[in-house]
Amino acid sequence: GQLLIHSPRSQAHPLAEIIGGMTQSNPYRELFQERHIETDPIQPLQLSEHLHRLGFGRQWVDERVFAASLPTANRVLRTLMNTALPPLSTDSLDSDLSNFEKAAEDEIMRHCGSTPPFFWSSLHLLAWARLS
Repeated sequence: GQLLIHSPRSQAHPLAEIIGGMTQSNPYRELFQERHIETDPIQPLQLSEHLHRLGFGRQWVDERVFAASLPTANRVLRTLMNTALPPLSTDSLDSDLSNFEKAAEDEIMRHCGSTPPFFWSSLHLLAWARLS
């Protein structure tokens, strides 16, 4: 058999740390569910060793940076919300969420500049393995 792994590491992006910090502080904390985010993800060498122990003698493991050009600060925020931030609480109010989105988009523009398109790079762990 073969195995293919693709693990985005969106939490490694500086904006994920900044906006993620906003989700855990007032006045936005109540908008988001609590979620433990792994701060020490598996490294390529560790993954390779795990695969070897499982019998995958032929393998390729690497980290890659993929870049994208996103048209708006809101699109950057949506990318973060889908990949790196805790899920919204079921009790979130639209008005509070709008305030968070505005503050987050302002922070994105401070980090990326105010002129779109916005450059977005993200780290990914990729692996292919075949049983010996």
